[in-house]
Amino acid sequence: RRYGERLTKEIESSAFRGGFGEAASALSLDGSVRLIALGFGTDAKTTEKLRRWGAFAIKEARKAKAKRISILVPYEGSAEEACAAVAEGILLGDYRFLDYKKEAFEKHLEGRVDTVTLLIADSHNRKVQSGERGVKRAIVMCDATSYARDLVNECASRMTPRMLVNAANAIAEAE
Repeated sequence: RRYGERLTKEIESSAFRGGFGEAASALSLDGSVRLIALGFGTDAKTTEKLRRWGAFAIKEARKAKAKRISILVPYEGSAEEACAAVAEGILLGDYRFLDYKKEAFEKHLEGRVDTVTLLIADSHNRKVQSGERGVKRAIVMCDATSYARDLVNECASRMTPRMLVNAANAIAEAE
């Protein structure tokens, strides 16, 4: 409760109005917890907007040097689709191809968020299971997207046509 009061005071004293891309934060009294309010705006909660909001959330979490975050997913309609979209935004928004940048890679790992928990306001078990399905689907899709990005971002001198064929065959054999 006190955390909420501190965040409310911070929001009231700042320029935060809840618009998309705005953020306000406050530390708990002992400094162990940071609450961050992320603006979403008043527009409809489309999957694309939820995806961009998820990417914004992970960016703000990294700025705050958070190792664990919990996100209350705003949604209208399908909890599964909303959770999938936010998870996609988080996972793809945190993607970096850093294979040839050792210092940048180490910095990326150092600032990495270890645990993300998505919360949905509706406590009906059906909605929770639906949200979990959406997250699982998003993880599979984002793993595939990240792998494709890795292949595309690889140097042409290293990712030869033969290497690309081998990668495609490995995917086909795994299925």
